[in-house]
Amino acid sequence: MEIKALEEGERPPKGEGSRSSVWCLPRTFWCSWKGGHSQNRSAKGGGIGHYGNGVVYWDARYKKDSCGVFDWYQSYSALKPIVNKYIPDKNAKILMVGCGTSNLGEDMFLDGYTNIVNTDVSPVCIEFMAKKHEKYHGMTYVVDDVCSMQFPDEHFDAAIDKGTMDTLMCEDGSWDAVQQMMLQLDRVLTRKSTFLEITYGEPSARFHWLSIPTTWKTSIFTIAKTNSPPDGSKSSGRPDEREYSIEEAKVLEAAGKLKDVHFVYASKKRAS
Repeated sequence: MEIKALEEGERPPKGEGSRSSVWCLPRTFWCSWKGGHSQNRSAKGGGIGHYGNGVVYWDARYKKDSCGVFDWYQSYSALKPIVNKYIPDKNAKILMVGCGTSNLGEDMFLDGYTNIVNTDVSPVCIEFMAKKHEKYHGMTYVVDDVCSMQFPDEHFDAAIDKGTMDTLMCEDGSWDAVQQMMLQLDRVLTRKSTFLEITYGEPSARFHWLSIPTTWKTSIFTIAKTNSPPDGSKSSGRPDEREYSIEEAKVLEAAGKLKDVHFVYASKKRAS
């Protein structure tokens, strides 16, 4: 396993997804924070507390937890039917944003997905996960920020987020950060691609962001919350077999019928 650094504007050469490797990309981007001021958020975290403290918070957390496995919300056993339906091509080039120490990428790889690029803002996390999966040829690890990705346009066939948007919502300037995240995902995805957003956020709190890319059509699945531990040692909930439109989901939410569930927003990007 090798850690490689890139200069500003430089991109990973093609073909590097064939083996486990770490690419360290530039970690500086611009966002507008509360009060209308624009602030440079660097790799040192920009002085923002809690989850929003960028690399400072996450590096410290991963060191404290010894990079133990942690799966937000649901494990792959629950997500597999939806992933297989919306990403049927096991050779698709998949972007996993905010991968953390989740088992999701590994479980997908073992399910036959052969080209997964895992990104996270934490070098501690990425180095650990790359070493852990160095024998998994096709699993690539990149230190990168979903709000300012360095990948070329239309580079991925699919993208998956499990908790990164929710994390960005915890920081000051969250509106700007999440908007940049969605615009960046729209940019790096091909014209006929898929984005899966796994979140606790109800339709009234998430659809606004998913509608920023005007060429996306989004459906919703729900998965019952469980008491399974986050290490993935037990099976998670089972997805509702019904696929809801945004309008149907909003009606159910207003009626109080979407309780104790996690949401999977499945967006298909239509050719413009």
